[in-house]
Amino acid sequence: MSLLSITDLEVHLPTGAGLVHAVNGLSFDIAGGETVGLIGESGCGKSTLGRALLRLSSATGGRIELDGQDITHLDAKALKPVRPKIQMIFQDNAGALNPRHTVGQSIGQPLRLAGWSAKDARARVYELLAQVGLPKDAYDRYPNAFSGGQRQRIGIARAIALNPKLIVCDEPVSALDPSVRAQIINLLKDLQQRLGISYLFISHDLAVVEHIADRVIVMYLGQVMEQGPRGAFWKQPLHPYTRALLAAVPSADPDAVRTRTVLQGELPSNLSLPAGCPFQARCPLATDLCRTEKPALRRAVSGNDVACHLVEPAPLLQSKSIEETTQCPAP
Repeated sequence: MSLLSITDLEVHLPTGAGLVHAVNGLSFDIAGGETVGLIGESGCGKSTLGRALLRLSSATGGRIELDGQDITHLDAKALKPVRPKIQMIFQDNAGALNPRHTVGQSIGQPLRLAGWSAKDARARVYELLAQVGLPKDAYDRYPNAFSGGQRQRIGIARAIALNPKLIVCDEPVSALDPSVRAQIINLLKDLQQRLGISYLFISHDLAVVEHIADRVIVMYLGQVMEQGPRGAFWKQPLHPYTRALLAAVPSADPDAVRTRTVLQGELPSNLSLPAGCPFQARCPLATDLCRTEKPALRRAVSGNDVACHLVEPAPLLQSKSIEETTQCPAP
């Protein structure tokens, strides 16, 4: 049984301009101890999905099951025993920590809400500080006394305080320097091995996702375009949008021959979703079928699940190139 199971999830947010279709019929599972990387352009609904899983945003439709329990529409009282099972690490570690609270108060807050005594909570916070690589004297200091990487360690300590089964990592390293980023990723992997935590790792940094994820999901306009295990995903991406994302990753080799997928136009407004395939307005291979009929997410020969009329039942994209090969200039 999956730890997390999402079925046809929809999250529509009311605004002055109309209803924003942030998440549209999303379905996927996360197993115990698994890391699922979620990638896509800004505005595609990744963070809204993460908030919906924690019930910080309400689902308009569909179903969220956590550890076998349907939590989609639980009220606040029924959610209280569920909260410890799923936590979140935020991108803005400075904004996520109350500047008026000491580190000990911030990390200890979920413990106090769960009914721990002051003595036990303090001992647990010291234990958590050691687990994330912070000194014991951090307990009585304030967040502004720490660097960005250290504040993210504080956020991680708070997230694991109640031994959750799933943590939603919302761009947890995007604001950090590369060297610090690697340290935080290694910390997350170490905690996963020791504690058996599952991660939904939301990121636009594909190099980080390739390093940490067991499985990858590509999201566009609140829908899954492609998903698959890490090896197959990078070895043989099939959806035109996936290829465009991977082609945009910089290469460390200035003499490398790059393949680039050229996309036209901007991400459509999620106030009014396009007919047919959500990607058809920017896809150079779009056909009349793509413009009128939405493709289902189906298994391709490579093992990836792909929502593209041109890929099922076999990866037909190989017979029709959407790539331009260019020689990167030497520095």
